[in-house]
Formats: sequence, structure tokens, C-alpha cells
Amino acid sequence: MANAEEIISAVTRHFAAIDSCWGIALIGSRGRGQHVDRFSDIDFFICVESSLCRKLVSTDWAKSIAPVILQFPLVLPNEVRVMFQGYMDSDFHFYTPEELEAMQGPCQLGDYLSRGWQILYDPRGLLEGLQGRIQPQQGESEAEIWSTTPPVFWFNTVLCAKYILRGDLFRAYRMSNWWLQQMLMELIEPEVPEESCRHKNM
Repeated sequence: MANAEEIISAVTRHFAAIDSCWGIALIGSRGRGQHVDRFSDIDFFICVESSLCRKLVSTDWAKSIAPVILQFPLVLPNEVRVMFQGYMDSDFHFYTPEELEAMQGPCQLGDYLSRGWQILYDPRGLLEGLQGRIQPQQGESEAEIWSTTPPVFWFNTVLCAKYILRGDLFRAYRMSNWWLQQMLMELIEPEVPEESCRHKNM
């Protein structure tokens, strides 16, 4: 069973060996090294050239790093969630060098970096100068970001499994018996032909 350190090491080796990778960092709780347990997810920040960035969002590349249970696009553009074998779920946030070089002042990436930031690979020094140029912003509301979509449903399915692994059965029960069911109905209902619904407005 792979642990977080093994996944971090494997991801770093994989991308550092690619010429079009400009930098790798950890963000979030593992980036700041606080409030972390063995079930905490891993948030990777990876800077790659645009041609590779498109492939990483649209193909199942993660299996070349370690065995994969589940891989799907996350909520925002250029984000992918991967659950590796051993239930190590990892979020990959991909940016291009052009995007990073153009960033100044308050921005969404500033929100990410404010939660924790640890550089793993930075051969051109691009990541080192980034934190001093950008700041957190007042982003979209959670309701806008986390509206019901297939990626959000799968994200929360993985989160429910994480609660079970942690022994947090109350949250797992509440999520599986209420929220996930509600989200699934919201996804399915628009696809149900109107003529198949006998009772309307229920």
C-alpha cells in the first residue's frame, strides 16, 4: 500500500524527468506541514508547457506513476483528482509558464498558496518568485464552485470513503444517506423523460 511520501516522491520523479515541466510544489495542508494525518489528501501544483497541460487534463496518465483506482477532472479547469492504490487521493493543479508569469496581485492561485506552499522542484526559479507577486483574493462562492456536477459528485464520493477510513462514521453516514443521494438525483433527474414521470412537481 503506497503512502503519501511514496506518492509525493514518485510524482516528483515523474514530472522532473519531463523537459516541459517547469516546477512542482505541494499546496494545502501538506504544503504547510500542519493538520496532516495519513489519510490527508495531497495537493500538487505543477507548472508544465501548454501542449502537455492539455494532455494531462484529458488523458489517464496517472497510471504511469502508480496504480490508480479512480481518476477524473476536478471542479476548476486544468485540475484532476486521482485516487491511487492505497486510497491516497491527490489533486493535481496544472498551470502553464505563461499563466504564472502573467500573474500579479490578488488571484485565485493566491488563495491556494495562502493555505500552504512547499516547492519540490524549481529548476528555473519560476515558483520561487511567484509567492511574492500574488496575494489571496475574494473568490467565487462555494455555491458557485461546488454546484452539482459529475466531478463534484465523485469528489464527495471519495471524501465519504476517506471519512470511513478515518473512522468518522457519523459524517460518512450523513454524506452517504443524504448529500450523495441528493446530488445523484440532481444529476439524474434532468435526464429522465417527462412522460416517464407520472406525478409532476413532487
